[in-house]
Amino acid sequence: SFAFARQHRSWDEQFAALQRYKKEHGNCLVPNKYSDDPKLGRWVHNQRRDAKLGEMTDNRIARLQSIGFIFNLLEYIWDEQFAALQRYKNEHGHCLVPAKYSEDPQLGNWVIKQRANAKAGTLTDDRLKRLECIGFLFDVQDYIWDEQFAALQHYKNEHGNCLVPRRYSDHPKLGNWVNKQRSSAKAGKMSDVRMKRLDSIGFVYRA
Repeated sequence: SFAFARQHRSWDEQFAALQRYKKEHGNCLVPNKYSDDPKLGRWVHNQRRDAKLGEMTDNRIARLQSIGFIFNLLEYIWDEQFAALQRYKNEHGHCLVPAKYSEDPQLGNWVIKQRANAKAGTLTDDRLKRLECIGFLFDVQDYIWDEQFAALQHYKNEHGNCLVPRRYSDHPKLGNWVNKQRSSAKAGKMSDVRMKRLDSIGFVYRA
C-alpha cells in the first residue's frame, strides 16, 4: 500500500540522514536530543528500542550494522571506559584512578561506580573478570592498609621494632597510620585478621 511504502521510505530517509551524520562525525552516536536534527535523535533511540524488543527486521539490523551502529549503548560506554582504564594503567602502572582525575573526570567517576557495583553484587561476571585481569582494585582501603603494613614491616626490619614516631620524617603517612591502628584497636573497630597480622610483627598497641 501507499502508506506502507511511505513508512518504508521514511526509514530509508532516516537511515540516509544517519549515514550523513556518520560521515560528518565519524560515528553513529547521535544524541537523543540532537538539536540539528531532533527527528534523527529520536529515530536512533527507537532503533535501539526496536532491536532490543526483537521488533526489527534482519535486513534493517544488517544495514545498521554495516555502518557501525551501536545497538547496546551502555555496553559500548562501558567498553570505552574500560579501554581508557587500560591506557591509564599502561601510563601509570596501576588502576588507582583518582576520584577527581582532571585529565579524564568521567574515568574517575566510572572507576568509583565499578567498585560500588561490585560491592552491591550488580557487576556481571564478565566485567568482574575483565577488571581483575588488569589488576583492578575493588577495595582501595584494603590496598592502602596492606601498603602501610608492608612499610611497617620494612621499618621493623630496619629499626628492630614497630615504634614509628608520630612525626616520622622519612615516611610521614606511616606515623599517622600507626597511630590510627592504635585508635582503631582501642575503639574495638579493628578486624581480627588485621590485629593478628599486626601481632605477628610485634606491634605495640600502647605507646
